[in-house]
Amino acid sequence: MTDGETVSEVLTEAADLLESILATLVDDGLDIPDPTKVEPGEHLVSPSAVTAAQVALYTAMRRENVSAEDLAKRLAIPVSDICGLTDLSSYPPLEKIERALAALGHRLTVALEAAE
Repeated sequence: MTDGETVSEVLTEAADLLESILATLVDDGLDIPDPTKVEPGEHLVSPSAVTAAQVALYTAMRRENVSAEDLAKRLAIPVSDICGLTDLSSYPPLEKIERALAALGHRLTVALEAAE
């Protein structure tokens, strides 16, 4: 579903595709499947850190059956702000996503890995 002249170009295109698929799943209100294990000879493709955090928030809300309205009440902020945190076409500050996750009893962590 992607192409490129180099492996790097293909992986960049694959990451873009992954983000598009995640956005479609979120927009359609569907569950996000768990990532599969990377097998030998395969390459890991990840979304951006902000997109990963947004998906984590969306997934936590779904798993705990917490609506945007409920979370907005917990945080005393407008519902539109919560919707913006899970809108994958926007890039909200990680601090706001962290605060929303904390209101759900979760903590956002960041890991650093060597590039391939």
